[in-house]
Amino acid sequence: MGVQFVDSVIKALPLPVALVFLLVGCAPESDLSRAKAALPPEPAMNFEVTGLDGKPLELKSLKGKVVLVDFWATWCGYCNELMPGVEALHKKYGDKGLAVVAVTKEDPALVKKFVATMGYKLPFYLDTNGEAHSFYEVAGYPSLLIVDREGFVTQRLQGAHPIADIEGYLKEAGL
Repeated sequence: MGVQFVDSVIKALPLPVALVFLLVGCAPESDLSRAKAALPPEPAMNFEVTGLDGKPLELKSLKGKVVLVDFWATWCGYCNELMPGVEALHKKYGDKGLAVVAVTKEDPALVKKFVATMGYKLPFYLDTNGEAHSFYEVAGYPSLLIVDREGFVTQRLQGAHPIADIEGYLKEAGL
């Protein structure tokens, strides 16, 4: 029944809207995301996530740092391509005022196994209640959010973007 429902919804939509609907999952950089990327600053909505170590983190606690929030999933190929670059940014700028918050809604055991297997050192967090995903209307992966030192969202990016571009956006946000 679920597939039939999705089929009927897609058939009822105009073709361009249906294509966007089908492609919003795990996606490369898109023209839509580039058009939405440059935003007037808006206050970041606070959310709480839980680290793999069990400690809670609130976005507002990172005020004074440039924050890169990476909404991702273990099954997302583009997320997996992007993650080494995010790790490199964390390593390069972590002591210069960058906070990376890699957020997923997946099962904690699966995420811990993935992180251990890949050897990542950046901080990973669980959005167990989906609050962060909901606040920022995450419709596909990867989705990135950049928050400046004053707590304003300066970029929302959907899909895989070149790390050099992300680094540039971080610098524009005050890194």
